Amino acid sequence: MVTAKFLIDTDWIVFYLRGREPYVSTLKRLQKEGLAVSVISVAELYEEWLFVEIAEIKEKALPVLRRYGVERAAVFGSHAKEEAKESSDVDFLIRYAPGARRSLLTHVRLVNDLREAVGKDVDVVTEEFLSRLLRDEVLRTAKRIL
Repeated sequence: MVTAKFLIDTDWIVFYLRGREPYVSTLKRLQKEGLAVSVISVAELYEEWLFVEIAEIKEKALPVLRRYGVERAAVFGSHAKEEAKESSDVDFLIRYAPGARRSLLTHVRLVNDLREAVGKDVDVVTEEFLSRLLRDEVLRTAKRIL
């Protein structure tokens, strides 16, 4: 019987599977000494792999974004930070192209069409309406898709 000396957190496993340092080297070193994963961590891991990846979001969202005259788009928030759960919405930061039709009704239609395409709730913020309080964090972590 092997005795576990270390009980590791779910985030460490996710970061290991994604190849992030220092998690990979640390877990490889600790593995020789005995690791254990709790039942809760296994359940969290299952949920973690259900979230929609950025590449999938891009593939599904691009046709919709282009149809509405969006010239620049990025995903920010939990998906961009790789912290999304199954229930997480997808946050989009967009800029309409000059001359694109821009109205409240058009924006609502864009949101609904993105929600349908991505299969998740979405928030869509235009660059001009991005809060000054959040601007630096959003721009630092955003993953551009268009």
